[in-house]
Amino acid sequence: MLAAVVAMLTKVGIGEISLDLHFFSSLRHASARTWASLGMAIVVACLSYVAYYRALQLGPVSRVATVDKLSAAFVIVFAAIFLGERLTMLKVAGGSLVVIGTILLAME
Repeated sequence: MLAAVVAMLTKVGIGEISLDLHFFSSLRHASARTWASLGMAIVVACLSYVAYYRALQLGPVSRVATVDKLSAAFVIVFAAIFLGERLTMLKVAGGSLVVIGTILLAME
């Protein structure tokens, strides 16, 4: 999460990190809907972490972490359906390996 914030606030040059002032100016022009979406995304991300840590208390890490990574396969599918991203063989293969790995570890 911290890496995402740093990435938004800075841009990486060759051997240096400088502030991206365009990011700050665009915040002033953000709509109420944008701020609401950002707020909801933060709340959902926090709840996700709470659920993840609770799951770690209840189950073995090998299963919990693997099921958590299953979200990558869902992102591939949802990006293709809702965002119109092109599915490549590499994306399908990678998503399939994640799903297969999750199934194999769940069968343990």
